Amino acid sequence: MPPARPAKKIPKLPNSDIDNAEHCARLIWVGQSYLKKNKIQTEDELFLEQFSKPIESFLSNQSSTIIFDQKHIHDLMVVGGLKALFRSKSELDFFQFEKYLEKELPILIRTSTPIAPEKMSNFLKGASRALVHKNVKTNGGYRIVLAYRILFFALPQLTIFNFSKDLIKALQLATRPQVAIYKFQEIFENGLAVNKSKLSSYPIPKLHRLANQNLYTASLVQGDWWQRRILDLAVRLHFKTVTPLNPLPPRP
Repeated sequence: MPPARPAKKIPKLPNSDIDNAEHCARLIWVGQSYLKKNKIQTEDELFLEQFSKPIESFLSNQSSTIIFDQKHIHDLMVVGGLKALFRSKSELDFFQFEKYLEKELPILIRTSTPIAPEKMSNFLKGASRALVHKNVKTNGGYRIVLAYRILFFALPQLTIFNFSKDLIKALQLATRPQVAIYKFQEIFENGLAVNKSKLSSYPIPKLHRLANQNLYTASLVQGDWWQRRILDLAVRLHFKTVTPLNPLPPRP
């Protein structure tokens, strides 16, 4: 058996890739698709509002539970290209997922910052396992991509990236997502650091829908969610895992 190929790193990306990615990020912020196939796109700002609100209410003791709206999850699955999961929707357990977050989040956020990549990966792996009903017996038993998608918007204050199968292939990571997440988290945290100067030069768009001004200021303006959003798209453009419109629609 030939030796496994070493995983790729995210290099210092060309300015053109990051500039184009920032353009794409601004398009999806307002609900415009940047893809050549013109896929459906819901505003990132709206997803932030929908998914972060239940988390913030719980962490601030305004609510004793975390409850995500099923319609919002449905919309996120459609936009994220996760329609295949609809065929196994009966295997998903959102109540179990929410209970996992209620138990583990207070422990995680009490951890000294920054949270180590391995600790973050363990949390995300547990969340993806909690999404699968306990009575379902499968070889995988995880919903890694869906868990990442939800928590990327629900927890903008944490260093979470958009895990996807196209990036796993491009970065030559393990084919099993529950194994790949550890190296994925490490690679993207390093990639964020390498490209931090350029990524930080872009101001986040102004609010249109997001009602929570504190979240916007603390997690988006002062945090690095916007940089992570641009990096995700820049890496896709760099490795050519997506085909953007050419030319792109006017920059919002």
